[in-house]
Amino acid sequence: MSAMARYSAVAIGLHWAIAALVGTQIVIGLAMVHLALPGELSFSVFLTHRALGVTILALVACRIAWRLTHRPPALPSSCFHAGPVPSLLPRLASGTHGGLYVCQILSPLTGWALASIDDPDMPIGVFGLFDWPLLPLSGAIRFEPVLGVVHRWSGWMFAALIVLHAGAALWHGLVRRDGVMRRMMFAGDVGKKKTPK
Repeated sequence: MSAMARYSAVAIGLHWAIAALVGTQIVIGLAMVHLALPGELSFSVFLTHRALGVTILALVACRIAWRLTHRPPALPSSCFHAGPVPSLLPRLASGTHGGLYVCQILSPLTGWALASIDDPDMPIGVFGLFDWPLLPLSGAIRFEPVLGVVHRWSGWMFAALIVLHAGAALWHGLVRRDGVMRRMMFAGDVGKKKTPK
């Protein structure tokens, strides 16, 4: 697996930064829904959830822009012969990646819309650094229930796709050891087949 076969450092950095923030966001979202947090803590967690959401949205926009202008490394030929139907796994991987991109956009975008409808006088503060502007949706209160459902279910779909994606990465890295996982790593030999001495 040559160094040229890896993703670029920018793509790798964006991937892992978004992954870390999304993982944190899912935990926070579950805590908001299922834990009886005291008032002040609940509000602090809510503000953090909002700030993380728009941060993820901005990073995803950067990632999409980078992906559109930089071709990713091709899958190794071993991926096309990893199962009984040669083209099934690459298609499944492509579908999973597409679904992840949709959720990365849809989940924070609907959260942004909900914040804009719920309290148009309360901009989204991004960790005390600056205020993220709200969308001009203050008169769209009738869409709030639909946006809430989409936001909630896109979050669950996001979590399911992340589990599928992580499972596939571990399968490539620890079972097949075909180098696929190494394409998204800064360094190390995870997924590299050992050559006998």
